[in-house]
Amino acid sequence: MPIFIQRVLYFGRDRLLFRFLSHFHPSPILMDGVTWPTAEHYYQSQKSFDAAYRQAIHDAITPGHAKRLAMRPGSRKVSQQSWFRKHGVLPRPD
Repeated sequence: MPIFIQRVLYFGRDRLLFRFLSHFHPSPILMDGVTWPTAEHYYQSQKSFDAAYRQAIHDAITPGHAKRLAMRPGSRKVSQQSWFRKHGVLPRPD
């Protein structure tokens, strides 16, 4: 019999039960012949066609690091670690 939860789920509060649903969850995925550590790594890799950028995202130790590398220069929360900022280029416009 299915279990129905009658409350809103919050990642912070319900993390232990539902962390497997997060794109930060360490669950490798194979996309375009490359195995990515997390869905977040793959998602962030799509912001540029540059092979060096994609390799940097792939090699990011954590999904949070991949996200910080992928921050767009000029955003209010631009990370000092932004690959785009460091290389003076912009992510894909689309």
